[in-house]
Amino acid sequence: MDCSIVVISRNRPRHLERLFGYFAEEGLDAPIFLGDASDPDATEAVAAVCSRFDGRLDIRRTNYAAGAPPVNRLRREFDKVETGAVIWVGDDDFVSPRIL
Repeated sequence: MDCSIVVISRNRPRHLERLFGYFAEEGLDAPIFLGDASDPDATEAVAAVCSRFDGRLDIRRTNYAAGAPPVNRLRREFDKVETGAVIWVGDDDFVSPRIL
């Protein structure tokens, strides 16, 4: 798939667990750029969520300062994309990989 997914999040590891679980179940074959600006306690939980999907999803997580502005994180994550297309997905959204 010549598409990347960008997700930004803050203090919502449960939402990421659900989103990544869905992507793994659907067989998503695209890099996921995660810009996380969680507080220290939630950062550890987000790291644990990401590690549970090692080998099934290509999650490229970047930790930002807690509370870093969403627009700045979004821009930085979009700058990392190398595929022909990219889609931004909210950490509480669902996008079917089959439609992508």
